[in-house]
Amino acid sequence: MDANPSAAVYLRLLRYVKPYRGAFALGVAGMIVVAATEPVLPAMLKPLLDGIFVERNEAIMRWMPLIIIGLVICAATFVCIPQVSLFWLLLLLSAGFGFGEAVVSSSSSALVADSSEFKTLGAGMGMQGTIGDIGHAGGPLLAGVLIAHLSYANAFAIIAGLQLVAAAVFWMTMRRV
Repeated sequence: MDANPSAAVYLRLLRYVKPYRGAFALGVAGMIVVAATEPVLPAMLKPLLDGIFVERNEAIMRWMPLIIIGLVICAATFVCIPQVSLFWLLLLLSAGFGFGEAVVSSSSSALVADSSEFKTLGAGMGMQGTIGDIGHAGGPLLAGVLIAHLSYANAFAIIAGLQLVAAAVFWMTMRRV
């Protein structure tokens, strides 16, 4: 009799994973990353929350949640667009994306205005406009390159991931302000 029957069952089932070993390895790597980074999250959030709520930086408290929510709305709707073939649903997703972009654009302008001193307000608004223009010019180029080399679904998923990375970078940057 086998000393560990569940190990034998596990090894037998593992043979079915063989054709999918790349996806399986990616899944295991993802679990390792989550397990390694999850305990660090509270330590990373403490300075951010202390800086915003304890020191009461009102401009950041007012606009940062809207910017992050807008970026998440953009990413959530953007990743769904290539999966949809119904016109009314595509219209709804496009409206959701437009709403998220409008929230991000108007909230970031307000954050720059509230955070700038009067003598540097023009420079701050100019820099914010320049960053927006780079995004509007570079976004379609990046999408075209990704779609040419991948599928629509993969290209849209990568761009949605970049939007989530932008939200995380914004969150991490603002905790130092």
